[in-house]
Amino acid sequence: MTLGSPAHNRQNRSAATRQQIIDAAVDLFTEHGYGETRLQDIVDKANVTTGAFYYHFDSKAALGRAVMAQGWPKALTVIDNSLDDSPRPGLERVILMTFALSALMKQDRSVWIANHLNHAFGQLSDDDRRGFEERARQFVARVAGALGPKDLRPGVTPEDVGSQVWITVHGCHLLSDAMNDDVMVRLERSWQALLAGTAPADSLPRLEEFIAQTAAAMGG
Repeated sequence: MTLGSPAHNRQNRSAATRQQIIDAAVDLFTEHGYGETRLQDIVDKANVTTGAFYYHFDSKAALGRAVMAQGWPKALTVIDNSLDDSPRPGLERVILMTFALSALMKQDRSVWIANHLNHAFGQLSDDDRRGFEERARQFVARVAGALGPKDLRPGVTPEDVGSQVWITVHGCHLLSDAMNDDVMVRLERSWQALLAGTAPADSLPRLEEFIAQTAAAMGG
């Protein structure tokens, strides 16, 4: 396809329309919730026809999956950047990642709503459940890969910690949204409790101070 050709221009317009619909859905799902948003609301907000909507998506659920497909890679980028091979101890990197991820969800509506849809859609069908499980596995594997034996108490496995961190991050956001409080404060308190059963006793004072500093820096 030649750059600037009619076919290329049509393809660009089609991609732009698809993104308009996704952006409208992100705004509406965030403001009113997925369940309360009608397909017509999305069509009106995106300023497209119903036919244009169905050209790109066969249902509101398909649109929701497209929202998740755009939000999750952004989250993965933050996760990977935080858990890189820096000289910082592994558990500090994991702590930093959870606050960075929470900051991203606060700042980027598409990531925030993708997180909520990830939980909700995980109960809709076998395919959606498998998608939820795959995202959870990716998260747990990345956390476990960042941790070494010196980061953890004897008997605590990196996979156990990865699972608990997944639960902590998502649970803090769901509770904070429901109770309209500060997710960074909630995450800080959750980490203080999680550390007691995770980190070696001699590293607790350092890690507790690191959590407090990180939460303060991120706005907690």
